[in-house]
Amino acid sequence: MEKFPHPANAALLAFLERQAVPSDSRNKSNYDLDEFELHTHPDLCEHLYSLNPWCKGAAYGVPVLATDRGVLFAMARGTSTLALRLAGTDRAAAIESGGRDFTEAGPDWVAFEAWRVDGAALKDLAQAALAVAVSIGS
Repeated sequence: MEKFPHPANAALLAFLERQAVPSDSRNKSNYDLDEFELHTHPDLCEHLYSLNPWCKGAAYGVPVLATDRGVLFAMARGTSTLALRLAGTDRAAAIESGGRDFTEAGPDWVAFEAWRVDGAALKDLAQAALAVAVSIGS
């Protein structure tokens, strides 16, 4: 996807593309995102975007957060899955607190049940994910 061409995004974008369904240009709906059918509950989209409203975007019908250099660091799918790009002690802490490896997106992604994670803790993890992405993109 040309919007997010950084090589660090390759695994996540390949995963999302395999599940993508292009929008029907004759029948656009409120459930289309970035010219694809939305694959995330609207409430979860809002929840993701509330973590960092300045970094919001979309890829293959999935809401994402990305740095200004296009490195993806967060995404939301379905009704409850949020995933973050994490490293080091933040990654270990995230898994210890209920996150799981999300290797479909790449080796540094952790997925969470969004509605079961404390809001402040989730914001902290999103900031850590942003820091990881910024370090990748520099």
